[in-house]
Amino acid sequence: MRKALPTRAIVLPFFTGWALVLGAASANPICGDGNLDVGEECDDGNTLVGDCCSPICEYETAGSACDDGDLCTESDTCDGIGICGGSAIPDCETVVDVVPPGGGTVTTDTEMDGATLFDPIETTVTSPNAGSVTITETSADAPFFPQFLFLNQVVNITAPAATAADPLVIEFRIDSSLLDLFPEQSSGTIQIFKSLFPIGPCTGAGADPDPCVASRFGIGDDEVITVRTSSASDWRFAVPAVSVPTLSPFQWLILAGSLTLAVLLTQSFARRLSRSPSPR
Repeated sequence: MRKALPTRAIVLPFFTGWALVLGAASANPICGDGNLDVGEECDDGNTLVGDCCSPICEYETAGSACDDGDLCTESDTCDGIGICGGSAIPDCETVVDVVPPGGGTVTTDTEMDGATLFDPIETTVTSPNAGSVTITETSADAPFFPQFLFLNQVVNITAPAATAADPLVIEFRIDSSLLDLFPEQSSGTIQIFKSLFPIGPCTGAGADPDPCVASRFGIGDDEVITVRTSSASDWRFAVPAVSVPTLSPFQWLILAGSLTLAVLLTQSFARRLSRSPSPR
């Protein structure tokens, strides 16, 4: 009687055949699957343009525009071998940390010295939920708002979503040096903007309204402003623009008459001087 083959003798050809099938599949690579196959210069797991690996898995041309994901760089371009990079933005600071379950705090004030002349904004985010928190502080061009003059700083925050009842708490510590261009203003007049929308004071517990300013106070020459919000975003700071006083029509008439009289008197005085005989 013929003896049955041992189990291992049956399994071995099965795995050998499986390996042959895989080898056949690798002969037809799929661009965008994240595997670097024969004939591919790169494969970053997608077929998008602008990430330095083209939709046909070849390096994008050196100098091509891209985004390296770093908010503290600008003019990002590909280097021709699949890497995206840019020039560092002066006065830009990014902090990334992970909040554990149960909540926690992330801050840019790792030096624990508050806001200073050379680091004029410090940001602290307290999240009630676990997840990654990113804080980027940098300079930015001022948008035009007739009623406000914007400081040249912007804070971009990403954080786990919260709720109005159990919100994110964001503390901005602002150095008074940012107001040097606005001597008529004080730190107590700083207006907080979320995504270019001004926000007002909290009227209840949590973020009510959402978002809202929970408190503000001074420490030395710093202004500390605490915000409650259900979501993170871009945050900007401004002071009220100096406006022309509101006058009644009668007041404007008096002002115009006074100016006209001043001009006439000046002209009359100038004519008298021109007619006066010159001294011999």
